Amino acid sequence: MTQEEKRIKLAEAAGFTQEEPWLDGRKCWGHKKHPNIGFEEIPDYFNDLNVVHELEKVLNAVQRLQYMDKLGYPHNTSCTFATASQRCEALGLTLNLWK
Repeated sequence: MTQEEKRIKLAEAAGFTQEEPWLDGRKCWGHKKHPNIGFEEIPDYFNDLNVVHELEKVLNAVQRLQYMDKLGYPHNTSCTFATASQRCEALGLTLNLWK
């Protein structure tokens, strides 16, 4: 799975939905906060810790524990310093968005 495909899966987990992909030859997306945004405007989860932090809010209590485990906690306390990309990979695995 490519990083762009993973980005789409993360966007869907955050509440984005694909709407009318045939418009203007590009994918259009909607979200409760941003009803009609272009594909290019979907957050860059793999490079932006701020948007990853927002995405982390979709996790329930059990998923948070699984997520922390995938980041290496408690065996590796440096998970606090995980990059946006590392967090995205852990989120995707936790939410079963990819293998």
